[in-house]
Amino acid sequence: MARYKKGEWSGTKQKILMLHMSGKKQTEIAKTLDKADSTICSHMQSPEFIERKGKLEGAIQEAVRKKFADKALWAADKIAKIAESGQPEDRIRFDALKEILYQVGCKPVEVVETRTRDYTPEEIQSAMLVMREVETITNRLSTKRSPFVLTKKAPEEITINPAPCQAADNSKDKLETSE
Repeated sequence: MARYKKGEWSGTKQKILMLHMSGKKQTEIAKTLDKADSTICSHMQSPEFIERKGKLEGAIQEAVRKKFADKALWAADKIAKIAESGQPEDRIRFDALKEILYQVGCKPVEVVETRTRDYTPEEIQSAMLVMREVETITNRLSTKRSPFVLTKKAPEEITINPAPCQAADNSKDKLETSE
């Protein structure tokens, strides 16, 4: 059995990283490598593992950027051809080519237009007067002395006794008429 020096990575740790990067979950990795979940967890939480994972992800992203950068001019030419003589069915190809250009930083700038209005001193003064009037009215209505403040009393509890039951009578009800 080979012994690894401190700072070297064992084959198991490399396998864990590769399986993790391929999208497998911790329990799946443990089953695949026939290891305990706790062992896999401790490896995945180690600073060394996190650092190596970050470097690997960075290398992958850089490789993807380079691949897209190599295709950027080609994508721009294809978009120009589609613009000249494209057909409706070229829409999917156009969107894919556009995405290649976006990935290498050729995304159009989004402009957000904002409009502001400068108010005249008279308009500001008028608005402040309206605010003071509303505040005054609110204060007057919120005092107990105001005749416009309605106090709502809680409804009294009303209990209704059930109607007394009449004795069952086998005779038919008769209508009484007064003549």
